[in-house]
Amino acid sequence: MSRNKKLLIWAGVINVLFTAFFIYGITLMLNNIDGFADQLKEIFLTEYGFTSEETAEMLNLSVTSFVGSAICNGLCGISNFVFAFINPKWFIKLKFVNILIAAVNFASGMNFISAILVCVACFSRENQYQPATGTYQTQMQQPIKPQQGMSPDQIREQLKLKGMAEKIELVKHLKAEGSINEEEYCKLIDEIITNGVKE
Repeated sequence: MSRNKKLLIWAGVINVLFTAFFIYGITLMLNNIDGFADQLKEIFLTEYGFTSEETAEMLNLSVTSFVGSAICNGLCGISNFVFAFINPKWFIKLKFVNILIAAVNFASGMNFISAILVCVACFSRENQYQPATGTYQTQMQQPIKPQQGMSPDQIREQLKLKGMAEKIELVKHLKAEGSINEEEYCKLIDEIITNGVKE
């Protein structure tokens, strides 16, 4: 799992927690659980010197604010999970939309933690645009350039050091440049898949 994906999943989880917190706060105020609303009224009346009407208005504003924050965090959480699992190419194309959503989450959702995680994921160097090929690649998936004229043993040694996807790319590259024939290509692919399943 890439670092960007982890960051976005964590941002989504934190948004869900913030949503739950705001819903809990709304429930406390509306149902006056454990005298929560009464305590707030007392604070507004005694410490801030509000009138009864101003206190009622402040409580209504607090509930409205909590509702807005809960909705904002919920929607931003869904957005985080969507961006975590979309194609990396689309993630990069839409990264400024994601940053805008993070800014709204910070301002309206009062959630700076998720906003920071999303911004770190968006400005990460993990994803790079390759202008020559017009493709998006992560640093872990840089093109493999095997040495020409490698022996079968050298090929197998190099394959040991790579992940399954990289091994397949290497074998494809060797076949394309003519270093191995079709039979060797099929044999190596079978070995890679068999060993990958065993691991």
